[in-house]
Amino acid sequence: MKHFIEPKGFLTEAEYTELIEDMKATYVCGEYLCMSPYYIYTGSKK
Repeated sequence: MKHFIEPKGFLTEAEYTELIEDMKATYVCGEYLCMSPYYIYTGSKK
């Protein structure tokens, strides 16, 4: 996923790091992130 980092991508290094930390935290809590080209959604596993 590092191809999302500027200058090739659209995220700064800080934004990328925050996204990875959010992904880890939601996974540990039994939740998930669902990404589309323009949005990131959060949800809960049943």
